[in-house]
Amino acid sequence: MFRTTAASPRLTDRRPVLTVTQMISQTFDTGGTRLDDPVTTAFLPAVVASGGLAFRPGALERPGNTYSAMIERLSPAFAELRGPVDLVVLAYATPDAVPGAVAGPLATAVLPGNPSAFAVTDQGVAAPFTALALAELYAARTGLERIVVLLLDQASFPYEVPDSPAVRVDGDAVVVLVLERPGADDGRGGYEIQQDSGVPAAEFTERIGRLWKQLADDEDTPVLFGPGVDPAWSLPISAVDVRHVAPGQPGTGLWREAAARHSGTARGTVVLIDLDPSTGDLSGCRLDTGAPPR
Repeated sequence: MFRTTAASPRLTDRRPVLTVTQMISQTFDTGGTRLDDPVTTAFLPAVVASGGLAFRPGALERPGNTYSAMIERLSPAFAELRGPVDLVVLAYATPDAVPGAVAGPLATAVLPGNPSAFAVTDQGVAAPFTALALAELYAARTGLERIVVLLLDQASFPYEVPDSPAVRVDGDAVVVLVLERPGADDGRGGYEIQQDSGVPAAEFTERIGRLWKQLADDEDTPVLFGPGVDPAWSLPISAVDVRHVAPGQPGTGLWREAAARHSGTARGTVVLIDLDPSTGDLSGCRLDTGAPPR
């Protein structure tokens, strides 16, 4: 329901080609897309039942936010980008509010440059990390200058979802990452992605500690843990600044915290780590958010 494939291990392990020059974060209230049209009300209960799930009573009565609608509301910010976009990569841990909705073409239409588009799905909390790793590979192999990564969450589900912090969705949100080659940035640095799959539960804490050591400069490097990392675990790390992101937005929550650092005064290197306990998919990102403003 939330993932069908394993995370790709260690997609990037070299000097970064791209820098993160801008991060935009936005949450959304109740949407304006009705989900109770005749086609949807006939289609969804049958599909949910075929998957052995219980249809949630009244699930289609609350208007939702489709990914396309959320992206369209960010159009003014996209218009301010300082050049054409070569590629847009969408990543989400949960399906769209409307079956069959496709957000990629809309993203291509509202971004300058009419970029190509593809999406990373069915990877749970690993999807944002995989999207960033793939963007890096595309830039390295094809010479692309500017890539936009869109991370999305939406909470309109017609069925009950697992009560797990790693997949629970409480709200709708988008995080935009603008990636550019060095020389086009504003003083911010690059990023590095490390991923592994199938980590045994008995090794969770050890492997998280090992990943932190690989990505952090030293114990002064802040670390942000996603909802898949239990705050009650005793982790073998010596970081001074540790923050656990609250569950509820598996695709964007961790990255909203990073966006706040990227646009604020607490800049520098930060390490982001998240885990899907049900699959053992462990992902980490070393993100250089640039020098603090003077």
